[in-house]
Amino acid sequence: MKILVMIKQVPDTATQVKIGGDGRAIDTTGITWIVSPYDEFALEEALRIKEKRGQGEVVAVSLGPDRGKEALRSCLAMGADRAIHLNDPAWAQPCGRCAGRRAGRWLM
Repeated sequence: MKILVMIKQVPDTATQVKIGGDGRAIDTTGITWIVSPYDEFALEEALRIKEKRGQGEVVAVSLGPDRGKEALRSCLAMGADRAIHLNDPAWAQPCGRCAGRRAGRWLM
């Protein structure tokens, strides 16, 4: 069984987040990025399922900029078997639903 876990980076809760000059996005200068705690929970559950079954593969997948590689390394350190980083300029600033669809098409 292959278990895919989608991973997203979010600003660390200790980071001071500021609105960007355009008023539509955050200013990413000086932000410390971490793996979303909810995604960490999902990865831990995937690892539990794999352990319970005694077989399988847990694959962490991240869609986004190069900083996502750091998040994927964290997932590998937590026990994921593989990590896939999807990065394409055409996918810049995707909405959550769009990102999931694009990643799903690529992974199938």
